[in-house]
Amino acid sequence: MIAIDPLAPTEKEEEEKTIIKSRYMIWRESLSSTQDLGFRIEAIKVKKIKDFYFKIKSFYRNLVI
Repeated sequence: MIAIDPLAPTEKEEEEKTIIKSRYMIWRESLSSTQDLGFRIEAIKVKKIKDFYFKIKSFYRNLVI
């Protein structure tokens, strides 16, 4: 969790150096397509993964702004 998002743990979790399983699972679910789209994308077949990655990244960046 910390390797992906160092700001994800709360102050209490950082002090105790622990994260409970349910909290971790909620956090992990927030990274998936389920949180944004309401359904999970299991796999996508593309020819050029780099092009696809940058398109998805820019798409989500535009949604946030």
